[in-house]
Amino acid sequence: MRPAEEQANEFVADALECLKVKFINNVEEVNNKDPTYPIEFAYVKFGDLEKIYGYKDLGLTLCYTEATMFPHLVVEYSEEVKDKDAVPDDILAKMEIELVEDQKKSLRSLEVFHKKLEEQSRFQPFGTQIPHFIDEEKVGKKFALFRVEGELTEEEKLYLERIQSILFLFIEKAQYTDSDDNRFTYYVLYETFHQPGVTGTQYRLAGYMSYYKYYWHPDQWRLRNAHTFVFPQFRKIGLGSRFLHAINCDLRNMDKIYDTTAETPAPGYISARDYTSVLELIELPEFGKDKILNDVFSGEKAEVARQKWKMYKGAARRAHDILHLALAERKGTKELEEFKKLLVKRINKPYERKTKEYKRMELALSPEEMDLIVANHGDKLTDSQIVALRDSLIDQYRAIITRLENHSDKFVAYLK
Repeated sequence: MRPAEEQANEFVADALECLKVKFINNVEEVNNKDPTYPIEFAYVKFGDLEKIYGYKDLGLTLCYTEATMFPHLVVEYSEEVKDKDAVPDDILAKMEIELVEDQKKSLRSLEVFHKKLEEQSRFQPFGTQIPHFIDEEKVGKKFALFRVEGELTEEEKLYLERIQSILFLFIEKAQYTDSDDNRFTYYVLYETFHQPGVTGTQYRLAGYMSYYKYYWHPDQWRLRNAHTFVFPQFRKIGLGSRFLHAINCDLRNMDKIYDTTAETPAPGYISARDYTSVLELIELPEFGKDKILNDVFSGEKAEVARQKWKMYKGAARRAHDILHLALAERKGTKELEEFKKLLVKRINKPYERKTKEYKRMELALSPEEMDLIVANHGDKLTDSQIVALRDSLIDQYRAIITRLENHSDKFVAYLK
C-alpha cells in the first residue's frame, strides 16, 4: 500500500466517482454525451480502498455493446504522475479482472469494439421466448423475455458470462454461476426496437435473473435466486417487479418446481418481491380483505400461496403483513394497534423458542458454558430493540403500500 499521505493527493482518484458505464449500439455513441451511470462497487478491480493512483483529473467510461456485452474502456486524464518511486496503476490490467476472456480484446482495442458493434445488429437472443406480461403502454417500451436452461452451448455460456461480468460493479460479493451446471435457469429481458437502416428487430439488455435448482423430496425442485439485475438505464420505471412477476408467471406452470427462495436477498430485491407478491396474492380468495383482517397468517394460507405462485412462506407472510397494515390503517387506531401487537409477538417468537432450548441446555452444560452461549447469542431482546424492529418493518411495509397506491389500480380497487 502507498503511504497514507498519497491517498489524498491530486493523483489519487476514487474509482466510484471516476468510473461510469454506458450502453451503446453504434460507433458514434462511444464519445458522445449519452447518459452514463455510476457504479456501486470497485473493490474487485481496484482493491478494498477503491482508489486509482497515478492520474490527475481521471475519468473512465466503460462502454458496453448494449445487447452482446462486449466492453471498451475510454480513459481520460490531464496529467500522469512523474515519480520514479511510484508507478501509476495499470488501469486496463485492473479492469480486466473478472472479465470473460473474449471481452479483453474489445476492452483495449477500439477497432475490435467497433467490429463488435457492427456484429451486434445481427444479434438474436438465446433460449426460449416466453410471455412477459409487462404493460408496455404504461412503461413506454416494448420487451421480449427469454428463458435459457439445460445443457448450454459454448456460445450460450460465453454470452451469459459476459452479462454476469457487469455484476461485479453493482452487486457486492458477486460470483459467476457455473455454466457447466445444468441446474441453473436463466431469464434475460430485452427492450426491443427498430433502427433506421438496419433490418430486423434490435435488442437492448434490460434485465437478467438466474435461479439454481435444489432437490426437494420426493421429486421436485426448490429454486433459489442467484442473481437479480436490472440494467441502470431501466431503473426507476418499476421494471424490477414486473420482471419478477413475468418469471413467476412462467414458474407457476411448472409442476416440478416446489417454490422459489432467495438466500440473502438485497433490499432492492426484497422491495420488488414484496410489491409483486402483494399483487399476486390479492387475486386469491384466501387473501380477501375479511380473511386478512380477521384471520392470522396460517400454514393453510402459506400453502395456497405456494401452490398458486410457487411463493415461499416468508415472502407470503410479508405480503400478508403489508395487506394487513394497509387495511388496518384504513380501519382505525384499534386495528392498527392490534397489528403492531402481532408484529411484536412474531419478533419475540424466536427468542421464546430459544429460552426453551436454554432450559434444556442447562441440564447438560456447566454454568460457565451457559454464560458463554448466552453472551454470544443473547437470550432476549430489550423492549427498545423490539420497538425498533417493529417500527422498521412497518416503515418497509408502508413504503411498499405507498408505491402500490401510486402505481397499481388493482391494489387501490382491493382497498375500497
